[in-house]
Amino acid sequence: MEQGLDARSGWPRPLPAFEEAAVDALVKCSPYAAKLKDWSIGGTLTNLERFNGIGCAARGVPSAYVWSGTDQYHSGKFVADGVYDPNKVDAQLGVAGLIMVMMELDPSIGFDGASPAPQQPAPTSAQPTGAPPVRDGIWLQNSLGRGICAGRGGS
Repeated sequence: MEQGLDARSGWPRPLPAFEEAAVDALVKCSPYAAKLKDWSIGGTLTNLERFNGIGCAARGVPSAYVWSGTDQYHSGKFVADGVYDPNKVDAQLGVAGLIMVMMELDPSIGFDGASPAPQQPAPTSAQPTGAPPVRDGIWLQNSLGRGICAGRGGS
């Protein structure tokens, strides 16, 4: 792949490691989520929508990015940059539904408005016998695929 900056995004090519790209997005890209002070559920969802784009809010309709798979969303999404289709139904689970599932699966996830405390990275060594199962992204995807969102409008 060609070295340099991507003409559209301004990001380096090739893209850095996922962790570096995530930090870059949180620190250097609007809405500058690394500077957020309001970590209530409302503040979190608002800023997730701001990070994705506020085109739906400007239209006064629920964002598929936030609400798809919940009772707050029925249809409408951007199908391309600047192109909104009010009849398109997003099949992906929105971030609100994803957070709801994560809260069901891990009771330590909560929204009291406080900034999250820094956490130590998980050990990378093999899991000892008898240890609780690893609940990583693959586990979450498998859990979602088993229909944990049933009853919320998700599929």
